[in-house]
Amino acid sequence: MTQRFVIIWFMVVALITMKVDYAGAQWKRFQAAEVLADSKPSVEWIKYNDPDTGYEVWQMTSGEHGTWATHFNTQSMTPDDRYLVFSSNRTGSWQLFRASLENGEIFQLTDVRSLNSSGFTVHPDGKEVYFCFGGKLGRVNITTGAIHYAEFDVPVVFRRTISNDGLNSVVSHTDQGSTIYLITLSGPEIVAQLDWPRGNNLGSGMPWTGGISHTLMNPEYPWLVTFLPSSTYRQQTGYYDQQRDMTLPMRLRARAWLWDARTGEARPFVSAPYYFSYTHESWCRTGERFYLFQKSTRGWVPNHISSVNKDGEDWQYHHSDDTLRLGHGSPSNDGKWFISDGQDPGRNPLRLISLETGKWKDLCWPDALIAPGHANQSHVHPSFSPSGNFVAFTSDRTGSSEAYVIRIPRGMKLELSRELK
Repeated sequence: MTQRFVIIWFMVVALITMKVDYAGAQWKRFQAAEVLADSKPSVEWIKYNDPDTGYEVWQMTSGEHGTWATHFNTQSMTPDDRYLVFSSNRTGSWQLFRASLENGEIFQLTDVRSLNSSGFTVHPDGKEVYFCFGGKLGRVNITTGAIHYAEFDVPVVFRRTISNDGLNSVVSHTDQGSTIYLITLSGPEIVAQLDWPRGNNLGSGMPWTGGISHTLMNPEYPWLVTFLPSSTYRQQTGYYDQQRDMTLPMRLRARAWLWDARTGEARPFVSAPYYFSYTHESWCRTGERFYLFQKSTRGWVPNHISSVNKDGEDWQYHHSDDTLRLGHGSPSNDGKWFISDGQDPGRNPLRLISLETGKWKDLCWPDALIAPGHANQSHVHPSFSPSGNFVAFTSDRTGSSEAYVIRIPRGMKLELSRELK
């Protein structure tokens, strides 16, 4: 390390606030918002065979309303493969719904104000969905519809990740700066926090705006949290980070930073090789590896799905494509598989990749339109079910964003697991 970087490093550590007077909250019953008992079921299920692969796809929703089925860092299916949870504005505002994978019946779960349409995830025990609305943290029982909520001292945003043991999560607050809170879900209670600075305190040459995005908690080691700090570079270029500036030293081109909540230390975590950039990161549920899409800065392709271990070392390539612009995806819970979408408008695949052999197959072609000025709901954003038997995704191929599910065909994983001879 250079002397300058050592100084910067200690400034970063010093700027981390580890307080002892953490704010606690209390779960309260939200009686007025419970609607499941009175919800009228609808069935919008459309089953069809994908024209390219021949595999059966289930379109779970139909209509001209908006739907957000999943995010590659969100768990939207229950561990027993019984329900898909999604958000929709079909009632005039964004609310949560559940759809049965047995008969297609859709029931409304919430009726709250200012629900974050993409800020939800199913708890690992499969009983509740945690979500964010009006700066509050909420949870709704998938079976009974009982809703509880908790308010902290400041409005928070739920970051969609829950630890494997179901005990911890992260939320954030943004005002003149940004703060990440590591919380226990019992209580809930804040156990550690990171206050990110504003200004040019880190010596990067680009003043930090204080904004933080893409916050991800390691599900097995919840004290490890990655995030993207924003600088004035975003206002100048539209990108969150500085990694596309090839004149910078590698340490200042970091895509993600890592906060260790046990020590309070925050440091640059992963930086892409020169002439490449990293995007769309995700932790494996085993907690051992951190996955990213590595894209050429000149035209996106060739691009690679790569990963590092939880220490930011042991860099590996898992899949490459020099034609299609692969863009969102995540590993399966067992760490053996990866699901990826593409971001070419109107013609994009859903690709199943073996992380052990590198072999792959396209499950179907969602063909999301991703038109100019598109909403986030246009993206496929696939994720595995906890069992690994299904993949959920979103597509606006019909002109409106809808929720889809595809069962991974029998024998496909066995075929892809066989080593090439």
